[in-house]
Amino acid sequence: MLEKLKIRFNSKQKELFEILKSPPFFHGNFNLQGYFVIHDKSEAQDLYETQDPDYTIYSSYPDLLGERTPLTYLFEGMTMEAELKAEYLWRTYKDQLWNLILQLQQENQDLFPEPFIDFVYNDFLTFAAYGIFSKIKDDFIEKQIEVYKNGGFPCGWKGEFPDGVMVVYSPE
Repeated sequence: MLEKLKIRFNSKQKELFEILKSPPFFHGNFNLQGYFVIHDKSEAQDLYETQDPDYTIYSSYPDLLGERTPLTYLFEGMTMEAELKAEYLWRTYKDQLWNLILQLQQENQDLFPEPFIDFVYNDFLTFAAYGIFSKIKDDFIEKQIEVYKNGGFPCGWKGEFPDGVMVVYSPE
């Protein structure tokens, strides 16, 4: 059990860190079809963090994020030994993720705005929890991952979820 858990952690960490280190990450030119693209950093920040956006055509993105993988129940149902190992792996992942995101933001300050550091960190924590612990496919999370892989930043939802489209910030 513990060896399988470690393999899942390592595999998911490698996959997610490759997305963060890839050339498209936060370099703009996002051009996937089926998304609403914006280029204004302030608007992206407002959409990502505002519980009740002033924009009546948008769903509350924080509410949609909150409905995703609940991080507080990650280790539920594990033996004590497995839970301790999982908590150690999780803390290690969180620390390494934070350091990588800080490094990437410092290297790409013009394209990766400082206020987005926490947003990206929270998204990639969710992606890890989803990939390691979830047994159910979540189309919303899959869309977010696809956005990051293609140089965008998922920041909102235009329309009444699940109808509508994901809003994506692209620096260019």
